[in-house]
Amino acid sequence: MGEKSIKRCIFSLVLICFIITMICSTSVAESGLKVVDWNWKRGAYGNKFLSGTLKNYSRKQYSYVQIVFNLYDDHDALVGNAMANVNNLEPNGSWNFKAIVIEDKATKARLTDVTGF
Repeated sequence: MGEKSIKRCIFSLVLICFIITMICSTSVAESGLKVVDWNWKRGAYGNKFLSGTLKNYSRKQYSYVQIVFNLYDDHDALVGNAMANVNNLEPNGSWNFKAIVIEDKATKARLTDVTGF
């Protein structure tokens, strides 16, 4: 294998690594939407909800943003979902969300989706 062939192979590998990195990192980079924190809360009447903050790190205004949590019981069985949505999230804006939990058996949650358009 000649020196030119080795250089082409190295260039091709670097290019492939770059493309893979870009593909794997597009979810937050493209949307700029990220849940920066969340936790369980109880309301005045004992109702449960998930409360937190979503940040728009982009220059784009989103007309609609939604977050979805999977809810699990003490045995890690899926028992439902909790969702929250907002309209008109401004560029570099923050949203303090509340996702109501109506499943009495829900004791654990996992953020499963952030959608915006």
